[in-house]
Amino acid sequence: MDLNSLQYFYEVSKDLHITNTARRLYISQQRLSGHIQRLEKYYGVKLIERDPKPHLTRAGHFLAKYAEQILHLERELQSHFLDVSHENQGVLRLGISSMRALVCIPEIMTIFQKSYPAVRFMLINGMTAQFYEKLMADEIDLFVGLGSPPYDGLSIVPLMSEQLYMMVSDQILSEVFKEDLTSLKVRLSQGVRLKDFYTQPFILPAVGNNVRRLLDNIFLREGIYPQIVCESLSFQLMARLSQLGVGIAFLPQILIKELFDLKSFCSNRQINLFPLDYAEARHQIFLASRVQHYTPRYISCFYDAAVKVFSTYEKLPDLLNSQSNF
Repeated sequence: MDLNSLQYFYEVSKDLHITNTARRLYISQQRLSGHIQRLEKYYGVKLIERDPKPHLTRAGHFLAKYAEQILHLERELQSHFLDVSHENQGVLRLGISSMRALVCIPEIMTIFQKSYPAVRFMLINGMTAQFYEKLMADEIDLFVGLGSPPYDGLSIVPLMSEQLYMMVSDQILSEVFKEDLTSLKVRLSQGVRLKDFYTQPFILPAVGNNVRRLLDNIFLREGIYPQIVCESLSFQLMARLSQLGVGIAFLPQILIKELFDLKSFCSNRQINLFPLDYAEARHQIFLASRVQHYTPRYISCFYDAAVKVFSTYEKLPDLLNSQSNF
């Protein structure tokens, strides 16, 4: 049996579209079809029917199930042999949101590649529930997740507790609260409630974003109909607009250190960052892999690098409170 043909058949079985699969695998449709025909000849069965539309036969479903297991064992065997031979090679398939990848992957790779320069990264974008499904299907090796993992079969490493912050100008604070700004900022540094700002303009993430879903739930629960002046997928743009006094924006804790030089930001007394005073505005970020699976040494190294990098982002509240902004 040719493992390459088995791999190609397994990939075709996922979407049953020869053209799309061939494009994704960077091979010709003719070559891909040849691999399927080779397997059908080897096993003496029909694996894919093409009328009225492509679908797996009963034998095809059976082979796809076992192909997943065989290919997983093959990857584990290769990883084990690479560890034994000290070649320090391999592929690390990581599920992570594009936002968190932008912030933390450059720092993690800088640390990681000092020990494993020959290991290749494959970053898969998505959400926690999708990552769990991909991990169980052996399509990724580990993922950076969000929240409290209600899933079985995971090995969890906590990375940080992340807070959602409100970004608001002194001008808006003066319009909302008729009190001394210095003492007000000290009070608000302990947490803010959206109902106190319901008359002000808001700059929100686009619908579908996790932060937007969280904010919409709070708005709904508190009976707030926000005056939205801008919606965007770019947290950088939203932060910039808030700095200019256009409205109130919201930033995940992990992004703040990436977007701003904290020393210069905190010396600017006209813009402020306050934590939201809601339980759902704080959540856990964790690193997850499957239990009882062989773990190459380079994945253990990735764990160590990730914990080190994320610990610097968890220190943000202390950094903010130590500055003169409050």
